[in-house]
Parts: sequence; structure tokens; C-alpha cells
Amino acid sequence: MRQGSTILISDDGPQVQSSDKREAGFRDVSGRNGGSLDPGPAYGSLPSYCAIVSLAITPWVQNRYMLIVVIGVVSMMITTAITLTWALVSDLIVDESSAGRSFSLLAFGGQIMGLMAPIVTGWIVGHAGFTPVFFVTAGLVQCGTVAAFALPKRQLQPL
Repeated sequence: MRQGSTILISDDGPQVQSSDKREAGFRDVSGRNGGSLDPGPAYGSLPSYCAIVSLAITPWVQNRYMLIVVIGVVSMMITTAITLTWALVSDLIVDESSAGRSFSLLAFGGQIMGLMAPIVTGWIVGHAGFTPVFFVTAGLVQCGTVAAFALPKRQLQPL
């Protein structure tokens, strides 16, 4: 029996349950690892596109309550997209020993963006006003979505 396996006793007799995703027949939502579920590229990009549309209409929303709803949608969709990014990295990495490295790089990139975003936003607002900030942010979200589509549909082996 492999390390990480568990023996379960059921009405059908003892069964081995593995913690290894590939050995246990695990299928992720993208259909990788031999899965039959393939919701298509729209599944992963839907939160990004909802955020892009919400960001693009924000400068023209006049009602205070509607603005709160739009900002809430943007925040919710960006958070969902970030969560899907972590899941995508988990799906693409074959070697479990490189998972720590991969997630560290992802977290480091997020921290750098978190540091730079207020500085760049302040610079844009100081030179061009508030409206372009929403379009720049929507453009950056679109670039991230395109980058996610550019990733291979197979698992990656680190160097």
C-alpha cells in the first residue's frame, strides 16, 4: 500500500482510498488528469469578465446604492478570479516538491502588485483624474485573463 492511502471498511468490504489525486481518479473542473468534465474556457474567465464590465461602467453610475452594488460585484469577482488562479497553479504543477516554490512565487507576485497598485493608481489620478483608473484596472484584468488562456492545457514540469 502506498504512503497516504487509507483503508475504509464498508458494506462491500475493505477499500483502499488514496490521497494521491491521480491514483484516486481525481478529476478537476477543467477536465485535466483524464477528467470528462470540461466546462470550456468561459468557466474560468467568467469572474474576470464580470469584473471587467463592472469596472468599465463604474464611472457612469450616478446612484449611490447602485455604485455600492457595482463595487461589491467587482470585489467579489476579483476575489473569485484570484482564488481560481491558485487553483490553476495547483492543477498545472505535476511535481509536489515544487508546489511550495510555485505558490511562493504566486504569493510574491500578488504582494508586489499589492504594493504597486496604490502608487500607480495615485499617479494616474494625479495626472488624469479618477475615470482612467477604472479603465486601466479593467485592462489589467483583461491582460490577466488572456495570460490564463495562454497557459498550456497540460500539466507543467518545473525545471
